Amino acid sequence: MHGESVGYEMVCYKHTVGSTRCTRSRNFEKFGGMEVVERMLKSWLVKGEGPAVTSKQDHVALLDDCLSDLPTLADLDAALQVSRETEPGAAKRQKKGS
Repeated sequence: MHGESVGYEMVCYKHTVGSTRCTRSRNFEKFGGMEVVERMLKSWLVKGEGPAVTSKQDHVALLDDCLSDLPTLADLDAALQVSRETEPGAAKRQKKGS
């Protein structure tokens, strides 16, 4: 069923092994809208590139629901552009009823 988007889910390919995916998702309504959710999840992807994050468990624990001090989308896109050259994260919209 195709419906309106209600959130984003992002996949970190750095910590995805086989069929065990490293993912996080957030709902637009609960977390302040589409742009805020995009910023939260992209920030999570950037944090996962750090040398201290060595596993899926480490990375999944990093998502902070704090809405203050989020980098701008431009800053996040620039940071992700560097990491995209090796293993990009992916985003998809979550649909109602899916």
